[in-house]
Amino acid sequence: MDFQFWIWMFLIVFMLHNFEEIFTIEHWFKRVYPAVKDQMPTFVQQQMNEAKTMTAGQFTMAVFVLFVPISVLLPLSLTTELYFLFLGANLFFALNIITHPLQALFLRRYVPGLWTSIFIILPYNLILFNVMQKENLIDASTIGLTLLVALLFIPLLFLSHSIGEVWRKNCTI
Repeated sequence: MDFQFWIWMFLIVFMLHNFEEIFTIEHWFKRVYPAVKDQMPTFVQQQMNEAKTMTAGQFTMAVFVLFVPISVLLPLSLTTELYFLFLGANLFFALNIITHPLQALFLRRYVPGLWTSIFIILPYNLILFNVMQKENLIDASTIGLTLLVALLFIPLLFLSHSIGEVWRKNCTI
């Protein structure tokens, strides 16, 4: 299968992972977080206390805000062959391979997004990297531009959660 197929597969991988988080986030904060809160460092507890009222709807809105630019970057990458645009979004997303398993190991419990990080995102990225090597799509300039795009997703992540919070406060559903 060619590289373009794996670019489009990213949308499916992205949504499957986020569905796992959407379906489990409220339960986790209501049932699991109180039991593990004291295991966390103080600065993490402060951040988690701000997020503990997160609803599935709020998280869905945050995912939607991220999904929009990703949905623009993928066809743009394909039509212009500027693959670093896609790779930057993927690199930022691929950090889930590290974060969710580390969180679960630290807490010795399931965390939302763990299973899809291990069983979907990791294999997807291993295959993607293999395809990229075979098609000679990796070079120093691509890596540098990929890192730049990935860094641009950091403020977008914070913005997406802020929009989700505003949505939760103003929505009566």
